[in-house]
Amino acid sequence: MMEKSLQYFVLFLLLSGQAFAQRNYYATKEGFRTDSATYVVFSENETTTWMFKGQKPATLSENEIEQLDTILKQCIDAYNPSRQKEFDSLLLIRPRIKNYLKYFVIDLSRYKRQYIPIINRNGEKEVWVNCFCRDKNINWLQSYISVRDGANCYFTVKINLTKGTYYELMVNGNA
Repeated sequence: MMEKSLQYFVLFLLLSGQAFAQRNYYATKEGFRTDSATYVVFSENETTTWMFKGQKPATLSENEIEQLDTILKQCIDAYNPSRQKEFDSLLLIRPRIKNYLKYFVIDLSRYKRQYIPIINRNGEKEVWVNCFCRDKNINWLQSYISVRDGANCYFTVKINLTKGTYYELMVNGNA
């Protein structure tokens, strides 16, 4: 009886939006979904084995997603200064580009994210993070997005949650 009551209470919270009040954008392929989702967590499968060698599927907790956000912000904070400097240099000789800063630096608030968590050969939890700022007419909640070019609107990075580090930041180029 108690278990049934708890299930109804959780269902009520989910339907009313209260269970994810602080993280109302959380979505998983198999579970809770909202139109305002900014990220999705995928289970590793045979089509994603190229991302990591010798991995096992994993899941992510809300705390781990918060840790991902923190590490991703550190990664972008390290990336942006050189891009800002490049923009500032170009702005001196081409003042008309003053409104194009978004094509140089990454503002994480503009991006949707796809997370694929795994356990690596050393037993560490790692996540392949795929970020993109254009999501019209694509089903990004169901399958991971892969594009060529697209400039900084598309980038990927691997994050080791166990070590709290990131590596292999790859920002797409221009055609």
